[in-house]
Amino acid sequence: MHSYLKHNKLFRYLNIVFLLVLFVSVNIWGGRLFKTAQLDLTEDKIFSISKATIEVLKSIKEPIRLSFYTSENLSLLGPD
Repeated sequence: MHSYLKHNKLFRYLNIVFLLVLFVSVNIWGGRLFKTAQLDLTEDKIFSISKATIEVLKSIKEPIRLSFYTSENLSLLGPD
């Protein structure tokens, strides 16, 4: 009986380790696979780019330079 309990405990630990490795692997693989995937679930699709905007952006031949300025005080306000 003692041998059975020892074997059962080892099997349980191996299952936990296996599930942990599987969980981490799926997250890494999924993160790399769906890195550029985006899904706008808002009712009015307010975070989606229109087809016309996509066409305009595709037609731009030269690089676009964007500058982003922020401060600690502004970031404390949150995403309002």
